[in-house]
Amino acid sequence: MAEWVGKSHNNLIRDIRGYIEYMEAGKIKIEFTDFFIEHSYVSSQNKALPCYLITRKGCEMIANKMTGQKGTIFTAMYIERFHEYEEQLRANRKPDSYMIEDSIERARRWIEEQEERAALAAKVDE
Repeated sequence: MAEWVGKSHNNLIRDIRGYIEYMEAGKIKIEFTDFFIEHSYVSSQNKALPCYLITRKGCEMIANKMTGQKGTIFTAMYIERFHEYEEQLRANRKPDSYMIEDSIERARRWIEEQEERAALAAKVDE
């Protein structure tokens, strides 16, 4: 993401921390984890370093802070990427259980949906 916005990783981390600070200090509490999720990665020197996972909302926030050619290019790049993700999800998606006419197949699909939701909830909890 730092490459996309033409900043060093450290400067982007600094900016994101500033956005989070503003969100936490505001009169209306905004959940910063809807935008930026604290994370870490292992560097080539085998050190754990901080980073952020940036959600779609976070990308939009970063884009709204940018102007000119860099802002336009960044916005176009993240829009393209999220549209690609959405298309991939749609292509791989099974029909919702309520759309299946056969009652036995509908029940099987409903069970799959419940298992998928439970797995997703467990992953989010991690």
